[in-house]
Amino acid sequence: MNTPFRHFAWHLTVAMLVFTSRSAHAENIQSIKVTPQANVEYAEVVTTLIDSRKLKGLTAVGIRPSGQQYQLMGQLVPRGKETELRFILEKGVAGESQIFDVILDKPTVALPEIFTVKEGEEGVDIYYNKRGISLPLTRMMTDDPLKVFNHVFDARGGKPITSGGEAGSVFPHHRGIFLGWSKTGFNGKTYDTWHMKDGVTQKFEKLVSQNFGPMYADFTANISWNTGDGQKILAEQRTIKGLHPTNKGYGMMEIDTVLTAPNGDVVLDGDPEHAGCHFRANNETAVVAKAVMDGKAPKFQATKYVFHKEGIDPTKDKDLPWVTMGFSVGEDRFFTQHMTHPDNPTGSVYSAYRDYGRFGSFFTHTIKKGESLRLRYRFIFGIGAMPPAPFMQASYDAFATPAKVELVESKPAEPAPAAK
Repeated sequence: MNTPFRHFAWHLTVAMLVFTSRSAHAENIQSIKVTPQANVEYAEVVTTLIDSRKLKGLTAVGIRPSGQQYQLMGQLVPRGKETELRFILEKGVAGESQIFDVILDKPTVALPEIFTVKEGEEGVDIYYNKRGISLPLTRMMTDDPLKVFNHVFDARGGKPITSGGEAGSVFPHHRGIFLGWSKTGFNGKTYDTWHMKDGVTQKFEKLVSQNFGPMYADFTANISWNTGDGQKILAEQRTIKGLHPTNKGYGMMEIDTVLTAPNGDVVLDGDPEHAGCHFRANNETAVVAKAVMDGKAPKFQATKYVFHKEGIDPTKDKDLPWVTMGFSVGEDRFFTQHMTHPDNPTGSVYSAYRDYGRFGSFFTHTIKKGESLRLRYRFIFGIGAMPPAPFMQASYDAFATPAKVELVESKPAEPAPAAK
């Protein structure tokens, strides 16, 4: 069993132990029907519980598959007046429904705090607890003088696998997971929000909200895109989500952001090399790539790109659902799957061929004054060999076409089954 799966299995085991240790008593039950829209493994299920009055003060609940005695862990996330329920579907077949009983009671034992959010001097971190050790998964860098971006850390949590634009690095304007368009049109002029020339900046303004618990974490920040003379081009509200990892990766995160044009129409333009949402690997990837090219490092350390089917030409084929890059940071091998949500603007092109480890999705779009554009991208991070393409397609399907969830008639209160 590989290390990432051991971590995942441990958390599922903890969840089962927590919720099967309850003493028998009458339970408040809300039953739900979950119907996957694609074949999935270890996929998130997300739904809104309508009757949230019974959930006041709860952060987690038990989820019992129909006819079973064991329970999984579900996290409750407040969304205004509603309550969002999130849990992991271990396995699902497209079109085949499963019934789960949501137990609307406080667990009788303490829950493990698997995800946490911490704000520090450099930025805002999402931490993920692996076997009792809390390690940073991703950090939104809020103190960078040019742009707001996210670092991603390795499976041990100590070293970024992304570039921070350090002195001497290749193309230092590429930083972590970032957004920008080299030809951003605003009030009759063009501004470079990719290279951040002529005083153009993205500035972190404030942390708006945060949620975290046993299965999930998120935080939302306000970010201002400004011209060199201080005009606000875009007002961005960027949400970073930390998601429960799959069984073939050690971490998963999502950017769910809204770009608003408050002061005039904004044209997002550029080219696949210099615009969009991109991931830039640690500068050591560029060092290794050059060593491979010079015959000083083995070929298996070279940067490699995998697409959803054979014969893809990323310079010509559009609207690719995902691309995965395998890359080396020193002696360690990593992979990152970059997924583009189907609700994003169409006509997107992936730049996915550079050996130094920068790749991402580009599109053109105009945001009219006073209007907004929502963008969503998901990333899976893993160490070691790249997963097979069918697994990566299933991961994308879980993102693009999540399971359909329906509330079914709640059962009357009844004694909980005794734990064996």
